[in-house]
Amino acid sequence: MSTFCFICTLTVTILLARRLCPPQEITFEKKEVDDVLGAEEIWATAQKTQASCPKCHHDEAYLKEFQTRSADEPATRFHRCVACKHSWKEDF
Repeated sequence: MSTFCFICTLTVTILLARRLCPPQEITFEKKEVDDVLGAEEIWATAQKTQASCPKCHHDEAYLKEFQTRSADEPATRFHRCVACKHSWKEDF
């Protein structure tokens, strides 16, 4: 089995890498992610439906459907609780 060393850019076996390259901590910066479903504009036009929130058990939620898979598969339903704003999805 071989591994890639990010420090010296060598591809070596794991046993050889332990001898050649001292262990070092590598930190990665997290990228900012747009909250596509959390945007208030999306939920402002959503219809309300009877659905139980898994977080607070409130019985009313907003509903939006998006086609997240191929066209021959059913749409994915996204819910957002009216009370606590928790979002969840349903796959069919």
